[in-house]
Amino acid sequence: MTRPAATPSVGPRSTSLLALTRGTLVSLSLLVSAATARAECAWVLWAGSERNPRPVIGDPMQWSPVDGFTVQRDCLETVARSSKDPKNRPWTFRCLPDTVDPRGPKGK
Repeated sequence: MTRPAATPSVGPRSTSLLALTRGTLVSLSLLVSAATARAECAWVLWAGSERNPRPVIGDPMQWSPVDGFTVQRDCLETVARSSKDPKNRPWTFRCLPDTVDPRGPKGK
């Protein structure tokens, strides 16, 4: 006589463990997707120009974001190319992390 195959018991303890595992996986996947989205544009190329047509030392620059890059090296290569172009002579270029804004803090 053959015995039927044993089926795993699904009691309250195994159900809560399964829910915990699912919750952990969902949280982990959200963190990974957020980190991936953040890494899409980790470096920003900024172009700055003097606000005053006759600048004095210490005058503030007017900064504008130009492009975003995932790798700092690509941003720096663009700075090097842009700085060599004679049409860009009045501009200053900087690569900064996407968490840094050279325009300063936003007022409320």
